[in-house]
Amino acid sequence: MNIFLNSVISAAILIVNSTAVFAGGGTGTATRYEVTMLKLELCTDAPLTTEFDTTCTGAVVVGTGNKVFDIASVNVGASVGQFISATGLPVGTTYKYAKPTFSRQFKMTGAATLSTPTCYCRTQTTSTFQQLGAAKGPYKSNQAGVCEVDAATAASNAEPQVLYMQDTAADNVTCKNASCSATQVSNYSRTPLSYLNNPLLGKAVENPPVGQTYVSAIYEIESPYTITAVAPKVELAFGTANGFAADSFSAGGSNLCTTDIYYPVVRIRITD
Repeated sequence: MNIFLNSVISAAILIVNSTAVFAGGGTGTATRYEVTMLKLELCTDAPLTTEFDTTCTGAVVVGTGNKVFDIASVNVGASVGQFISATGLPVGTTYKYAKPTFSRQFKMTGAATLSTPTCYCRTQTTSTFQQLGAAKGPYKSNQAGVCEVDAATAASNAEPQVLYMQDTAADNVTCKNASCSATQVSNYSRTPLSYLNNPLLGKAVENPPVGQTYVSAIYEIESPYTITAVAPKVELAFGTANGFAADSFSAGGSNLCTTDIYYPVVRIRITD
């Protein structure tokens, strides 16, 4: 996410680390991490009544569209700059938060080392969601990954995989194979933001209703910024070091794994 003023745009994409994990799983580096930005708003304040409350006070839209960024790419800065509107912001207004809205569909290449049971899990291109019988669809299917013999093999064999941010619910399914034709019932939950206590993971992330294809979040701007007549420079940083999430389990005498998306790690900074 990033912002602008008076046609002056400055976007810098940095690598940001985070070490927290999804409940019962682990994370790894995403060497490809495609996220679709739908909207970016600046907020003068945010009530943050709960960690799911993405209300944006004094909202101003600074970017709209359907723009796909590979945030692991060294060239992503130029792409982000094209997403940003170059209209002026009201002088004297102080912005404290930003509200990005993402598609819940991502594309990722990654691998993670898991334990209990041990699995060197990687993404696979052919993996998909449950589409047969009483289909759960993309947002209720924990897609299958591949357990390799060691971490190096998992990293080298990782393939681009389309992933969907899951519904937090008790009636999801875990896919045991790439086609998701074999499943088991599962609960899906995320470690609460309040427990992780890392502002780079967001102050609030929406809990989308069933069927909603997008998700909004509230991130705190690194330091509140008051608009002046001088055009500011804005840096937007995404994190990829722990972008890929996975979980391992046993079924039929084999160690298996599911692939997932970690909370998007974002840093937003505005300077003169």
